Amino acid sequence: MLHLLDDAIEAYLRAEASLPANEIDIVFDRPNRDWGASVNRPTVNIFLWDLRRNSTDQEAGMETSIVNGRTVRRPPKPRIDCRYLITAFAGEVRDEHQLLGTVLTALLKYTEFPVQYLPGGYAEVRPLPTIHVERNDGTDATDFWTAVQGDVRPGVDLIITATVDAGFVAEAGPPTGRFVIGTSRMDDPSTREETVRVRPEE
Repeated sequence: MLHLLDDAIEAYLRAEASLPANEIDIVFDRPNRDWGASVNRPTVNIFLWDLRRNSTDQEAGMETSIVNGRTVRRPPKPRIDCRYLITAFAGEVRDEHQLLGTVLTALLKYTEFPVQYLPGGYAEVRPLPTIHVERNDGTDATDFWTAVQGDVRPGVDLIITATVDAGFVAEAGPPTGRFVIGTSRMDDPSTREETVRVRPEE
């Protein structure tokens, strides 16, 4: 799933930020000093540095779907927060700022990934990935750059909340067609009455 997100992010930025492949590289490498010293043309670095389950966006209950002609029930698909730091590398600082600003503007266009940029079967998975340019969570940026052994530079903190199709399903039983509703008086449970309701054929 993560490699599909890589492909989707690159396709999105190529189109929405107008980053031609013959002029600007998009890479997912760790941006340490050795890597930075090897960059020889304008480059957008998109470094995935954190993964965690998103419980806020998690749907409750069970969902029913058709798989290979069978009606199946499954828990809602897990949602995962994928956190990236996006930085720009170029010969001049002003060029880096321009490139990073272009990327930032493109990422603020949508809150949900446009389906046309999702590769293959991942375009069929719902809910679609969401795009968040995250505010500062209080973490000192120098701690990040120390950890990756890189030089401090400005970056865009991007969180993509993606759906993971883990594939767990259980075959559903027949649809409920008959309901029995029982009522009784609180002071005399023996007065219970039952009402039968039948769902009409669809």
